[in-house]
Formats: sequence, structure tokens, C-alpha cells
Amino acid sequence: MNSLLDKIIPCIWITPIDCYWEGSKPLGPDPPINLGDEVNAFVTSLPKGNVTWKNLNPSAVMNEVGALFDLGPIGNFFERAGIGAAYLDRPCIDPLDFECPKTAPTISTD
Repeated sequence: MNSLLDKIIPCIWITPIDCYWEGSKPLGPDPPINLGDEVNAFVTSLPKGNVTWKNLNPSAVMNEVGALFDLGPIGNFFERAGIGAAYLDRPCIDPLDFECPKTAPTISTD
């Protein structure tokens, strides 16, 4: 579990690009993590296939796993850091980027 967390918890270093969804692109991880069908069946809030900061909603995962297990200091870290939905609810600099999440405020729902 710790090696997985080391790969998905980035250094806490805020830059202007972190205000936008595109800030997730350089964070990786590279290569992306594929947790497999078994983990996806158990934690349904995880993205199917490759998991990166471009498609991960940490608060959804933490809420789902936290309902089953005591997350202790890890859950406390995420809550205090205000990670929330990570990059999925941030605006896209290029809303036409096919990877830009549908939850970004710059995406038209019309």
C-alpha cells in the first residue's frame, strides 16, 4: 500500500499550472498505474484502466474506502490538504482537449 501511495501522492508544491486541469499532466505517474479489474470491482470510484492524476478523484476514492476501513493519518492528510477532486474540478486551459474532464467548469454541458 505504501508504494502505491508514494506513486500517487505528489510533492506538495503549488505552481500556477496547478490551478488548471493541465497541471495534472506532468504529475503522472509515468507509467500510469493499472490496478486491475479486481481492485476496480472493489473500489468502483477508481477510473477503469490506467490511473493518473488526469482521471483520479481522490475524495471519491477516500470516501468509498473510508466507509469500509479506518484510513487514520492518510485520510486526515487528504482532508487537511484540501485535495478534494484533485484536478477533475479545475478549469481546462484548452477545453477542446479530448482528455479534459467533463466535470471541468470550462466544459459546456449544452
